[in-house]
Amino acid sequence: MGPTGCAPTGHRSAPPWPTPKGYGRVSTREQNLDRQQAALAAAGCARCFLDKATGKNTNRPELTKMLDYVHPGDALVVVSLDRLGRSLEDLIGIVGQLKRQGVGFQSLHEKLDTTAGGMFVFHRGIGMPA
Repeated sequence: MGPTGCAPTGHRSAPPWPTPKGYGRVSTREQNLDRQQAALAAAGCARCFLDKATGKNTNRPELTKMLDYVHPGDALVVVSLDRLGRSLEDLIGIVGQLKRQGVGFQSLHEKLDTTAGGMFVFHRGIGMPA
């Protein structure tokens, strides 16, 4: 397990209850995943899948591993939507696949959560008009 609490990918040992899984991505090899990994660990992610690939790159091996790893009752957590999808169409496709697999989805920055009733739930921020 890494210093942030996200376990490295590899052998799967399922916990006795579903736990959040994290996914993070940076666009270049020079960028650092530490901030995303720390936020995912703080969100309770027991396992994180981390890619270093441009958003335009369809070859994201850790995303593929994550989609194979998650199972019904799990929740996928991302720091922000742009870390998951390359485009709105890509994002809708990935979240749709998670839904078909029975996996919830949460985005920390946008405060989106499909684990509450199976649909996107938008939370109002403090000071926003009603």
